[in-house]
Amino acid sequence: MSNFGVSFLFLQINTKNYKMKRQILLITLFLIMGLSNSMATDHNCLKILSEHHHNLSKIEERQEDTKDTFEKMKKQIIHYQKIIQIFILSALALVSVFSLIIYIQKINLCKAHKILVEKNVALLKLKEHSFAKESEEYKHFTLHEEKQNKLLGKILHIMEDSSIICDSEFSLTKLAVLLQSNHVLVSQLVHQVFKKNFRLFLNEYRVKEAQKLFSEQGAAKYTIESVAHRVGFKSPNAFRHAFKNVTGVAPGFYFKSILEGKKFMQ
Repeated sequence: MSNFGVSFLFLQINTKNYKMKRQILLITLFLIMGLSNSMATDHNCLKILSEHHHNLSKIEERQEDTKDTFEKMKKQIIHYQKIIQIFILSALALVSVFSLIIYIQKINLCKAHKILVEKNVALLKLKEHSFAKESEEYKHFTLHEEKQNKLLGKILHIMEDSSIICDSEFSLTKLAVLLQSNHVLVSQLVHQVFKKNFRLFLNEYRVKEAQKLFSEQGAAKYTIESVAHRVGFKSPNAFRHAFKNVTGVAPGFYFKSILEGKKFMQ
């Protein structure tokens, strides 16, 4: 073989080796680039995972803090609930004690009122038997003139007539007209003998008539207002005031006590 042929053959071999090396180099570069990209991707993933782990750690810490705060709030709520329960129980105990005291006082007051009602009933019966003797007794009470004694007897007689005194228009002036006397003299005589003015004197007789109505059979049909008008009072309030002033108890309580007494007797 000539030198030219050898040179050409060597050139071909070198050319083939160069292409192969180039291809190997390119493959190596691609592999290196792929590996670099993969490493970069893995680094980013690790970074993201690290951030996620950090965030999860913070979330867990916050959850722990929230849990601790919740436990503290729960303990405080339980503590306040116990305080409120103690306060409510104490308030209920105080209310119960005061209610018991008020109840006992009310019972005692009712007993006292009932005793007073019984005394008023007894007094009313006693007065019914004693009015016939009053004229004789008052004749010896600082009255020296026969005219005044006769006038006093007439006053007592008229005051016993319910059809006259239970008229709402009945007054001192009308009494004086019925007596054919002077209203000033009549007023002075009432004050001198009974130690009270005519208004109170009249109210006592009207209250006595009301007591009779409360005590009669079938009295349950009456009301305080109807009785007040029947005995001559122009308003129920005036009747209540006069009745309590005379008897010491309200007319409603007196009436109720009388009705209950009748039921008990039955």
